[in-house]
Amino acid sequence: MFVRCTLFLCLALSTVTAYNYQAVTTCPHIEGDPSFSLKPLRTVRGIVATSSKNDSVSDRCAILKAGTFYITGEDNSYTIIKFKENKDLSKGSFTQVGPDGNTYQVTVLRSYGPECGYMSLRFRCSDTVGQDGIPPHVIIHGNVFDERSDDCIQDAAAYASQVLQQDVPLYPVKNQCDNTI
Repeated sequence: MFVRCTLFLCLALSTVTAYNYQAVTTCPHIEGDPSFSLKPLRTVRGIVATSSKNDSVSDRCAILKAGTFYITGEDNSYTIIKFKENKDLSKGSFTQVGPDGNTYQVTVLRSYGPECGYMSLRFRCSDTVGQDGIPPHVIIHGNVFDERSDDCIQDAAAYASQVLQQDVPLYPVKNQCDNTI
């Protein structure tokens, strides 16, 4: 029984979803939404849409809690990715240190109100590990249990494309989450 449980635990911990936090571009000189606040909302927040089509297909749920992403894959595998978020919010941007020890910049391009479930449009980049030519890594954070209209996601994609000066498609994540995290 011990061997079987150990094997199961090793398999569960070694399974990796498509989410690759290191696949980012270098940081352009853009400013974020000055109205954005790091004050936590009393909802279950997570990734509700992403610029990575692979992530939207392979990840069933991505919940964010206290700087940690709990990602459930389509095959029910789990990945935990922890970031140390710095509270150095300036012009809609803040930094975070990834599990690899490198610094990433997160720029909140736009914050939305109740009409779009208080979602925030975020762009991640890094001058440390970012590479030119990689498509922008853009995600929408929001309440994973709220429905939001396609219009909200389309507006966010159009805004990200305008600010980043290239096409940024956004794909909804299934968000078939349970409420146990």
